[in-house]
Amino acid sequence: MSSENVATNAFHLATQAQARISECLSNSKNFLVEAGAGAGKTASLIEALRFLQVSSLGSLRPGHKVACITYTNVAKAEILERIDADQRFLVATIHEFFWSVIQPFQKDMRDLLDSEKFASALQKAGLEGFTNQRIEYARGHRRVTDAVISLDHDDVPFLAAALFSRPKFVTRLKSQYPIVLIDEYQDTNDALARAIMAHCVVPAVGPVFGFFGDDWQQIHPGSVGQLSHENLEVILKGTNFRSGAPVVKLLNAMRPALPQALPTTKPGGETLVFHTDKWEAGRVPGPHTQDDLDADLIDVALEQVREILAKNGWDLTPQKTKTLILTHKSIAARQGYPQIAELFDNNDDFAKLENPIVRFLVEDVELALMHYQAGRTGQIYEALGMNRPYVHKPSDKARLRTALDQIVETAKTGTVAGMLELFRAEPFHCPADVIRRLDELLDLDEDAERSPRQAELETLLTVAYAEIVALREYVNHHSPYETEHGVKGAQFENVVVLLGGGWNWYNFPRFLAYAAHPDKVAAKHQSGYRRARNLLYVCASRPTTNLAVLFTQKLSSEAHMVLTDWFGAENVESLTAPIG
Repeated sequence: MSSENVATNAFHLATQAQARISECLSNSKNFLVEAGAGAGKTASLIEALRFLQVSSLGSLRPGHKVACITYTNVAKAEILERIDADQRFLVATIHEFFWSVIQPFQKDMRDLLDSEKFASALQKAGLEGFTNQRIEYARGHRRVTDAVISLDHDDVPFLAAALFSRPKFVTRLKSQYPIVLIDEYQDTNDALARAIMAHCVVPAVGPVFGFFGDDWQQIHPGSVGQLSHENLEVILKGTNFRSGAPVVKLLNAMRPALPQALPTTKPGGETLVFHTDKWEAGRVPGPHTQDDLDADLIDVALEQVREILAKNGWDLTPQKTKTLILTHKSIAARQGYPQIAELFDNNDDFAKLENPIVRFLVEDVELALMHYQAGRTGQIYEALGMNRPYVHKPSDKARLRTALDQIVETAKTGTVAGMLELFRAEPFHCPADVIRRLDELLDLDEDAERSPRQAELETLLTVAYAEIVALREYVNHHSPYETEHGVKGAQFENVVVLLGGGWNWYNFPRFLAYAAHPDKVAAKHQSGYRRARNLLYVCASRPTTNLAVLFTQKLSSEAHMVLTDWFGAENVESLTAPIG
């Protein structure tokens, strides 16, 4: 695809957008910055904070702060570093922030809590309902005792949304935070975002809200997506500081309402699309697969694409090229941890290392093993968070080496249970939360009923430890694969996107058939259209240089017209069906 018709005035457009943001802040006007992929949204947010540092913070009353809400600890750390950790700002993740502001409303929260959601926790505690327990949010899962109600992660936005309908809550929020800036607004819990709009933006009361994000990058279920109201000034930022001209031209074809400009014309790069329409055998019918190819044929098609890209000069090493796949299960089968993915089933906790046992093994044990095999003995114990054992005589040293050699051998041929057993013995130790979970399971009678978490752990213990090693490769981004949902905000030199069936949440052939006339999408397909559109947009906007998209389901003539319009006829290729 040529780079014609891609403007190169990005710096000028970015300056204009920033001036409008500053004007809204100066005039206490709610605003929304709609910034496409690669537009420098975080840069705009940080510049807004810096503007406040030099223009408005001096007039803040004692006890007032400007709140900046992020969605990840990585983004939080970056923003804090860029503003020199100015104490006049509160930079926090969305759960941290809203827990801090709802925490004082203990009675209100008890009145609002849905006892049905806590039914299991109440039953376990032998309680019929809530009394005057203190509500806390620490571990992120529901628990009830005579003294404490512990909240789940989902309870925090639910309670915050409900409290916005109470004027005293909005008044208190404004008295603490007269300005609230929200990063990645499209990922805000739907009920919470709509409560902010209904009780602050629409009536023009409460804090000044500034939303930074992109409706087209809303890909998580339950999040709000688009926000609009006459009291919310929309500021478009049509720039792209990430990708080269061929990729930006594709994004502009997909999204003509927000064309992006480059800072300069970047030479090189290509955008390609491949399909398997001529492959008749090996199609899998059904609502989930939607006539997709079977798994083996998908791998054949993907290998064909890689061969073509290699001939085109792509560097296909994992450091340069990522293949984006819809689900973790599909990656796990290729990467070598299928049982772990099957065990957690539609739960990304294992990949995010939210399970304490998986986290201990992937982060601590594997790092310790790397140090041992590299001869860095002292760093083994540092990785495990323990003091180096005393060595008084040669037999002590030999005992340590034998224990470490056992760990190395178990990593090759043993199970998760075998590895944990070694770390529960001297001279090593497991973290307290790991020991607690293991002890809970060990204390149960053989015939006792297991909770879902205990059943999950019991199965995890039987998994080959080699799967933990493979999972670590994925978690540390040494794998050639990433999930399509897990790369928002990331960038890679080259990207291959695999789009097919396997998840009935998405129907890419239907999306493409509608894409030429989005105003004619049937009402029943509106939400599905947006889901498929947004996921494709997120994936297509990850590369700095080269993009290839592979469709493994059959596409209609309308879909092919759209792909030809977006990519150019010369960049649409039909793969050859295998013989036999």
